[in-house]
Amino acid sequence: MDTPLPAPGFQVDGKRMDPDRQGRPHGASYSGPIVDTHAHMIFHDGTTSVTIEEILKSAESNGVERQIFLPTPNDQRMPYYNLHTELRNDILKTGRERAALLCGSEYLTVWIAHAYQDGYSQESLDARLDKITKDIDCNQCLGIGEIGPYHFKKKPGQEVLKFPMNFRPFLEMARVISEKGVWIDLHAEPKTASGKSYEKEVFGGIALLYSLYPDL
Repeated sequence: MDTPLPAPGFQVDGKRMDPDRQGRPHGASYSGPIVDTHAHMIFHDGTTSVTIEEILKSAESNGVERQIFLPTPNDQRMPYYNLHTELRNDILKTGRERAALLCGSEYLTVWIAHAYQDGYSQESLDARLDKITKDIDCNQCLGIGEIGPYHFKKKPGQEVLKFPMNFRPFLEMARVISEKGVWIDLHAEPKTASGKSYEKEVFGGIALLYSLYPDL
């Protein structure tokens, strides 16, 4: 890689944390906004039994002020991913100020993983950087995600994604996001389901992102 991966900046021992460990003391109760979760809407047969209006009404009745919808890291591999994109765009139009999108993973994550394995052309990378720039500039997207550099198999049939966070196309993507001042949502698993550690790669990669782009 052109850019060395730094150490995480803290000790990594590779052990699983004890769920009964002592919690840290806390100060005053937090009263600001909370990002509770993010939602993927995936329909393997291309259909849904729930309407957009029902989704938005359910959120509103339960005190959810805003919903952020985004593609999965593996979205591009799914047979109906184009319908997922259309559905998210429809939600944005219907929900207006109550709905928002993160974009890009449906044409970035799988491509970056393949580029790392098989190589890539500068033209192909430039086309994707141009597309995320346009997606951000047209105010369709709050940011880019869910980008998955480390996404392992946790259930039968699940596709693995793996590429280092000092891979040039990934860093070029992060540069554009930083320059635009928007969010990036990463899916980075520090361990495989069998326990193999990628903690140094994940936390070293995050350290690299912040050293290159402090405002990310």
